[in-house]
Amino acid sequence: MKTEDEDFSVSQVADANVTGRQKNANFQNLSKQLVKRIYEFLDIKQSQYYMKSMSCIKCFREEAVRMSHAPDFNDFLQSLKERTASNVFREFWEIVVQGGSGDSERGDTKYA
Repeated sequence: MKTEDEDFSVSQVADANVTGRQKNANFQNLSKQLVKRIYEFLDIKQSQYYMKSMSCIKCFREEAVRMSHAPDFNDFLQSLKERTASNVFREFWEIVVQGGSGDSERGDTKYA
């Protein structure tokens, strides 16, 4: 899952092998790829894939903070909350709370 203009594989990011710090990593491309991968994992609705989505969420948060895009991460969390509001995703949100992927500017779990 790699295109000509990407410097890394989303699969590697999902497995927490890469953090997006490789040369010329573009935040917009990184965030789009991570969001797509997160939603793909969530659509499977299994614990092991929820954990993979958490790896992507953590990577997204780290890079958003590092590259001064914390509001983008917070917007993503809000949309994630809306998309996963049903009880089907209760287990996922328990993992989110345990993983500490909260609001990146305030360090709390505003959306969990």
